[in-house]
Amino acid sequence: MIDFQELDKQLKGKGIDLDRVTDRLGRPIEPKIKPLLIVLNSKGYRTTASCEGHSLSDWKERMAHRVSLGKARLVNEGKRGLVYEIRSEEGRRTTQSFYAHPWVDLDLIEQQVKRLGRIVHSHNESERVHWYLEEYSDFHRLEAEPSHDLEVLQADIPRLEEYIYLLG
Repeated sequence: MIDFQELDKQLKGKGIDLDRVTDRLGRPIEPKIKPLLIVLNSKGYRTTASCEGHSLSDWKERMAHRVSLGKARLVNEGKRGLVYEIRSEEGRRTTQSFYAHPWVDLDLIEQQVKRLGRIVHSHNESERVHWYLEEYSDFHRLEAEPSHDLEVLQADIPRLEEYIYLLG
């Protein structure tokens, strides 16, 4: 069994305080994904962003106030995600995507990509939910394949944590 409190304490001793990390909306790390972030960081995989997954109606509700103020506009709605155009206070426009499945963004070096890829592959061979490591231009994203209901995806997070903890 993983002692998350001890791992979190060790991370804080190294200057990594996940309790102080917030998302782009200013919210703290979500409780269902936080243990995975603790394990990843304790194994040397630096996380930069995450989401435990939310229903699309939950995302719409979270963004409703910004939309009503004209600070955001829904520009695309798919089966598993939403894209909003966001206006900053300075008037800049950016897009932000919201997904219905759990994910974690990571800052990895090549050796870590290979090692984490093998761990994820091992997990996928024995579990119902599959995760994959996607490479973007300046980060990697570990995400659950959105082929199940949100509750099933979230229930698999602790199993992935165990694989990373044991094999990482």
